[in-house]
Amino acid sequence: MRRVVFTLVTGVVVCAWAGAQGPTPLSPADQVKLLKMNRILIGNLIDDSLALANAGNETERAVACRKTARSLANALKAAAHDEDADRVTELAELMARVMRDGLMPNLDAATRLVQPNSPQAAQLAEVKKSALGDLDDIAAAVPLDSKLAGNPKVQESLAGLAQIKSRIVP
Repeated sequence: MRRVVFTLVTGVVVCAWAGAQGPTPLSPADQVKLLKMNRILIGNLIDDSLALANAGNETERAVACRKTARSLANALKAAAHDEDADRVTELAELMARVMRDGLMPNLDAATRLVQPNSPQAAQLAEVKKSALGDLDDIAAAVPLDSKLAGNPKVQESLAGLAQIKSRIVP
C-alpha cells in the first residue's frame, strides 16, 4: 500500500514539476488571433485530407497531396509577406513533409503504373508541373535580398523544399 501511495505522490510531483517547465499558455486573445489566421488553412487542409482519403489510385492521391501542398504554399506566401520567419519555417517544413511523404511516393508509384499515353499520364504530368510551380512560387515569395532569406531557419527549410524540387522530374 505504501509503495502505491509513494508512486502516486512521486508521479504527481514529477508531473507538476514538468508542467512548470513548459512555456506559458497563450492568452485567449492570442488564441483567437491564431485561429483567425489559420481558419482558411485549417478548412483547406480538412478538405484536402478528405479528398486524399477518398482517392482511388496513386494519381488521385498525388492530386490530393499537391492540393494540400498548395494550401500550405498559400499560407507560406502570406507569412512571407508578413515577414514572420517562424511561421514561414513551420509552413515550409510542413509543406516539405507533405511533398516528401505524400506527393513524391504517389508520383513515383503512379509513374510506374500509368501507361504513357493514357489520360492519367496527362493528369500526372500536370500534377508534376503544378508542384514545380508551387515550389517556384515559394522561392519567389522569399527573395534572396529579403530579411527572411537571411534567417538560418528559413534558409534551411527552403533548402529542404529545393531538394524536393530537384527530385520532381517533369
